[in-house]
Amino acid sequence: MKRLTVLFMILILLGGCSIGMSDEKLLPKDMNEEDLPEERAFQDEYTRRFLLSTEEVHSGYYPLRSRNGRYEMSFPKNGVIPIELYTSLDYKERIQFSSIEDEHVAVLYNILYLNWEPGSEDTGLSMLTGNDTEEFDYKKKEKEDQTIYISPLLEDTIEKNGAKTYEYFAYIQNKDFEGSLSLSTTVYCEEGCEDDLDKILKGVQKWIESFSFIDVKAEEGA
Repeated sequence: MKRLTVLFMILILLGGCSIGMSDEKLLPKDMNEEDLPEERAFQDEYTRRFLLSTEEVHSGYYPLRSRNGRYEMSFPKNGVIPIELYTSLDYKERIQFSSIEDEHVAVLYNILYLNWEPGSEDTGLSMLTGNDTEEFDYKKKEKEDQTIYISPLLEDTIEKNGAKTYEYFAYIQNKDFEGSLSLSTTVYCEEGCEDDLDKILKGVQKWIESFSFIDVKAEEGA
């Protein structure tokens, strides 16, 4: 009887362990390709190294952690990061990537992370837009742990083909520990893109506000 009881307890423990293992969520880079979403971001081997989940954080965007582990953001489903356009150090990181929305629209994203201390806003804004900071009339948004400065939407026309461009500039300063982000996005809009333009621009605005800083020192000390 004791042997049966012990065997029964072992089976319960093994069963519990297997259930726990099956519930663990794999990172996209560790998943089988056939189990990944068919979005461009997941089909590109280099890009999916940094994606954290196959679940959207908001429509068309997935969570991504930077290579240096200093911040997270939402990433567009059609975005691809070229390996040659991603340079990363602990104190500095630069990413350039594009997202092809359809045959008429593409969005270019630029990110620069610097480990600047809180209070570096004036320097950051000057670096982002030169001496024209006042002309850009940044909108300031305070969050509990960061301050965001977003420029008005800047419109222009490319003379060669008549396509239009729509640009946002943004600077984000962390309040609690070192960390800042300089962002720029350019939407290239060819004739026929107007119907989707408003949705795309709203997506870009959400992207700008999706960034969160990670306290690496606190994580290392945990």
